[in-house]
Amino acid sequence: MKNTLKYILILVFFAISFSIFLKNYGLSDHLIKKSWWKVAEPIGLPDVLAFNEVKGNYLKNDTIFIATKARAIILKREFQFFADHKMMVKNIANQQSGTYYKK
Repeated sequence: MKNTLKYILILVFFAISFSIFLKNYGLSDHLIKKSWWKVAEPIGLPDVLAFNEVKGNYLKNDTIFIATKARAIILKREFQFFADHKMMVKNIANQQSGTYYKK
């Protein structure tokens, strides 16, 4: 019984650690690029962000390029369980920050 409780606690610890790791680091560039993103509050950028290098919309490091022009910087990425992933973005032109949700 004592060993069973010990293994359960270790398993819970690893599950919580893995969840925290994914929440902080799980929203990779690849996932951002293959998804489309809907704005929560307008900040002077398009309402929907979709990355398509043919049209000049792409992500390099944490900079979002729209029509080959640097338009925004990703401030924060959040991988969320059972909810839409989100990223906080700052518009370079007017310095406003807003949130985009993965759809």
